[in-house]
Amino acid sequence: MYRSWLADEGQAFEATLNLDPTTAVPPCPGWTLTDLVAHVGSYHRWVADLLHDRSPAPRSPYQLRPDPNDSLARWYRTSLELLLTAIDTTDRDTTMWTVTLDQNAGAWYRRQAHDLTIHRWDAQNAGGAFQPILAERAADFIDELFGRALPYIVPFVGRVTPDSSLALRSTDRHFARLVHGDSGRPRLSYESRAADATLTGTCSDLLLAVWRRPNAAIMTGNPAVLTDWQRAVDG
Repeated sequence: MYRSWLADEGQAFEATLNLDPTTAVPPCPGWTLTDLVAHVGSYHRWVADLLHDRSPAPRSPYQLRPDPNDSLARWYRTSLELLLTAIDTTDRDTTMWTVTLDQNAGAWYRRQAHDLTIHRWDAQNAGGAFQPILAERAADFIDELFGRALPYIVPFVGRVTPDSSLALRSTDRHFARLVHGDSGRPRLSYESRAADATLTGTCSDLLLAVWRRPNAAIMTGNPAVLTDWQRAVDG
């Protein structure tokens, strides 16, 4: 599933790269399209090497820059192809280090698909014609982010776990989640109890709100709660 998702979102991301490389990317303040491609392509290549080596220990992410003598689209396509090849040659159950509670290769497939999805949206936003994130993808992203990734990432990088609760309620599918830090680490549950703040909207808008992107989700309760969880997500 995640391989086809990567190929699909990667194609959509690449389709935006005929824009001027110096085009600003509003959701990522200070970044140009070149900066965004450098980030996404570096992440693809870093994970491709982790998968190839079945790396058992953390490694610092790459900070590469696109070849100035090549087009952004070609450099990015090569990055994606390296990742897809690594996925095709690595069993998803292979034990290895990841940035989630799931320490196996399949966790990287999922993590990469999610990261690419939000940055595809960023690239399309820079071009002024963006498509919402598909509901099933946004819902899966939220589940992985709060249920598997943040419980590992927050203590690993030393971020603060909010002691407040945030409810997420979708309007386009049966999706209701509660995010809280009662245990000192981020936790995701399917409870319907009252929360300190509630976000209501499409799954796409819920995800965009969590990532500080423009969205149409409606907030009720204490707005500082969302801000605290956004800091846990991206610092």
